[in-house]
Amino acid sequence: MKVKYYKIIKESIKNYIKYTDLDADPIEYIILPDEKLIYLVISKSACTSIKIAIGKKHGILSNIESGMDIHTNSKWLRQFRKIDSQFSNYYKFTFVRNPFDRIVSCYKDKVLFDNSNTDNKKYYFTDYPIEIKPNISFSEFVDIIYKIPDYLADRHFKSQSRTIYHNKKIKINYIGKVENINKDWLNIADKFNFNDNIEHKNKSSKTEEVENSFSFYNKKTLYKVYKKYKADIINFNYISEYKQLKTYIEHNG
Repeated sequence: MKVKYYKIIKESIKNYIKYTDLDADPIEYIILPDEKLIYLVISKSACTSIKIAIGKKHGILSNIESGMDIHTNSKWLRQFRKIDSQFSNYYKFTFVRNPFDRIVSCYKDKVLFDNSNTDNKKYYFTDYPIEIKPNISFSEFVDIIYKIPDYLADRHFKSQSRTIYHNKKIKINYIGKVENINKDWLNIADKFNFNDNIEHKNKSSKTEEVENSFSFYNKKTLYKVYKKYKADIINFNYISEYKQLKTYIEHNG
């Protein structure tokens, strides 16, 4: 009887978290009152470059080459999970990324660990409640995150659709794409008087990035990443990128 009651409570808590805004890793909003602008942060979707670009205008600067210190700068006005009503009418924007490239980037940046890196001496997933060991294979990493629901996911592999659409009260005015960031950024820069140029932090050339991303995948990892991030692929129109990767694997697998 106790076991059955425990299971009912556990399932109720799980559903409450799943369908409310209580994600384990809450959504981050950067508030810019001078511009009446809000940036909805999506990790591994050029968020370092975007924070550096909007921060410069307000004296919020990075002091290291990688730019990673921009995320912890105390000068940001930021809110999590929800936006206060006083900011509800602000213009809201974000950037999304091809989910196949995004997960490879997450793997390379957060799972492949070298403690000689002066910017990041602690392994990122050390304190994450679900074990993700450093330097496991990409296939092992995909196997782990495939089983983690979005409401328990770390922000670096949480689906972009969950971040953008979960809170239905918050409407995003503009969604740019990382793949077109030089062009799409101008829509924000021109409208809110930011510098037109955006720095590309931790980024290979586009050709190198695509080739490197393709090399990580096989039929199994393609299937799991497609299934886990199907909403992103459909919502943000990455269907042709999926087909391109699928064709590459069929010809080279």
